[in-house]
Amino acid sequence: MSDKGTIEHKGIVEHCEKDSVHVRIMTESACASCKLHAVCGMDTKAKVIEVDNASVSDFKSGDEVKVGITEKLGYKALFFGYLLPFIIVLLVLLVSMGVSGNEGLSGVLALSSLLPYYITLSLLRDKLKKSFRFSINKK
Repeated sequence: MSDKGTIEHKGIVEHCEKDSVHVRIMTESACASCKLHAVCGMDTKAKVIEVDNASVSDFKSGDEVKVGITEKLGYKALFFGYLLPFIIVLLVLLVSMGVSGNEGLSGVLALSSLLPYYITLSLLRDKLKKSFRFSINKK
């Protein structure tokens, strides 16, 4: 994090399109600095982020850049990606256990409740994409 309230990652421009820039960032686990991180299986992973409405003429493939997002949007992403699905599964599990008393059925219903959730997220993908705005700056 460089500015207060902004989460930034270093990345490399993969390619540019009409009005967007695709940036490859490396995500690292918290223990990446450990000397034994390769032994325990924790590793770095590359992710490609599409930055819309970027001035494409300012960037070319191979440029080192910083991609940022506000903390508020980061928390919003955490809510939709982790917290809300957990709450849905927990509520469905508790309600179905109270109604049926059958643990197996309750578990299946709880896990199955995520299917409509992720289908809905998929259908709202374009709307969500517009609300999550990344900034991009040359390094």
